[in-house]
Amino acid sequence: MPEIMNNMYDCTFKSIVLDEDLKDFICFIIHEITRIDYDELMSGEFSNTEFIIRQIDDKRRVCDVLLKTKNYIINIEANLEYYNGLFIKNNSYYQSILSALYKRGEDYLNTKKAIQINIDNFSLKDIYPKTSISKYVLKEEKYNNVFIENDAEKYYVDLVTLNRMCKKRKYKNLKKIEKYLLMLKVRNIKILKEIGDDEVLKKVVSKIIEMNEDEELIGVYDKEVEDAKILRTRLEGARMEGEKIGYDLGEKSGYTKGEKSGYEMGMIKWAKSLLLQKVPIDIISETTGLSKNKIKTLMCVK
Repeated sequence: MPEIMNNMYDCTFKSIVLDEDLKDFICFIIHEITRIDYDELMSGEFSNTEFIIRQIDDKRRVCDVLLKTKNYIINIEANLEYYNGLFIKNNSYYQSILSALYKRGEDYLNTKKAIQINIDNFSLKDIYPKTSISKYVLKEEKYNNVFIENDAEKYYVDLVTLNRMCKKRKYKNLKKIEKYLLMLKVRNIKILKEIGDDEVLKKVVSKIIEMNEDEELIGVYDKEVEDAKILRTRLEGARMEGEKIGYDLGEKSGYTKGEKSGYEMGMIKWAKSLLLQKVPIDIISETTGLSKNKIKTLMCVK
C-alpha cells in the first residue's frame, strides 16, 4: 500500500476518534495529556458538536470533537496546518463552550471544567517550548502564579516535533503515549504496524487500513485536500496583491505616512478579493486583521 491518507484531515481524524471501538485509544491519549481519570473519560460521551450560531457569519463555528464526562467538557481540535488566526478561531470555540457551561449550570461552583486539546500537525518551535506536549494556563505575569479560578487550561501537542524525536530513536523504546500519538502522524503503514504493538493500537492500524480501502471516504478526503489547496492559493494570491498595493501606496505617500495607510488599503483590497472568491467572513477577518463589521461594509461597496 502506498502512503496512506493524512489522519489529521477532518474526515479521517473523526473516523478514528468517533469510532466507539477505538474509544480506549483516544481516552488514553487524553488521560496521558491531562491526567484526568481514565475511567471517567471512558464513561464520557463523544460528540461532533456545532455551537449555537449567534450571527450569520458564524456558520463555521464548529469544533472538531467534544468529550463530555461527569466533571469535564474536553474540546479536541485537530489542526492540519498553521495559518494566521488559527488559535484565535480555536479560542472562540473554547470561549463558546465556557459560555454555554455557565448558562446551563445551576451555579458556577458546580460547573464542569472546560479543557481544550490542540493536536497540531505542524511545529511552532520558535514560539512553543521544544517539547511535544505543552500545557498553558492563565498566570500572573510577574510572579508566575496560576490564577486561583483558572478557566483557561489548554494543551498543545506538536506532532512534528514528536515524530522527529521518535525518528532519532528509530521508533524503538518509545513511550506508550508517543506510540499512540504517532498513529495520527505517521503515513507509512509498515511503520504503523511496527509501532502498533498492543491490542488497542492493532485496532487503530486495522481501522486506518480499512479507511484507506473505503472509496467513499477516499472521495471525501480528496475533496478536503483539494478544497484546502484552493483556499491556500486564494489566500496567498490575495495576500501578495494586498502587500503590493500597500507597498505602492507607501512609496507614493512617503514611508512614515504610507506605512499605515498603505497597509490598511492593502488589507482592504485583499479582503475584497477574498469576498469575490466567496471566502467566509470569519476567515477573511482572521487573515487580514480587519473586523467583521468592516468586511461587511466592503460587501456593499462596488
